[in-house]
Amino acid sequence: VKDEVWARDGGQCAFVPPDGRRCPEREGLEFDHIMPWALGGRSFDPRNIRLLCRGHNQDRARRMFGERRRREPAD
Repeated sequence: VKDEVWARDGGQCAFVPPDGRRCPEREGLEFDHIMPWALGGRSFDPRNIRLLCRGHNQDRARRMFGERRRREPAD
């Protein structure tokens, strides 16, 4: 699946903002579940996976799931 997604996305971040200009990033790419795995998205279906740069993947995760809470150190 990863090879298929990489080839389909051309080894480039697949994020396209409203201005229509696709993100040019080609380094630090991550495989993103369009329908998140945590919400039942499938990992073995290339239609549910795309390449995103780390920044766009983290931004999407924050918007979908909120900020991670920092754990307080145990006393």
